[in-house]
Amino acid sequence: MSHKRKEIRDAVVTILKNANTEAENNVFGDRLKSLKSTEYPSIVVFCRSEISEVDSDGPRTYMRRVQCIIEGCIRTSLESDGSADDDLEDLAAEIETALYNIRQLGVADVLDSKLRSTEIEFATNGDKPIGVVQLTYEILYQSN
Repeated sequence: MSHKRKEIRDAVVTILKNANTEAENNVFGDRLKSLKSTEYPSIVVFCRSEISEVDSDGPRTYMRRVQCIIEGCIRTSLESDGSADDDLEDLAAEIETALYNIRQLGVADVLDSKLRSTEIEFATNGDKPIGVVQLTYEILYQSN
């Protein structure tokens, strides 16, 4: 039996793979995935932390809030005529649109999902900078 966090992560990966984003099928549910140069743009989904509170004592159930991190990754060129910031914003908009109306993510016991924050960063290693937009969703669910 898998943990509910894995079910949530797998559901988000499936939603984003089916969402017709620029990442196409390059959507992964493993934060340690080493992306190959052919796998950009891509989306990486993982859960970072969770807060649990007792909801009921007989039998004991918990209300849990897990941070689901969705990272959209692009590679660009220093000679590119386009805007890497625009490309990241476009990828973020595609992710947000895909998740906007799917509050329960198709997972039993998930009650709600909300976008909580967005961060954008770049790492310039050589002539192929990597840009990352990180969207943090809070997923509320109930468990035993």
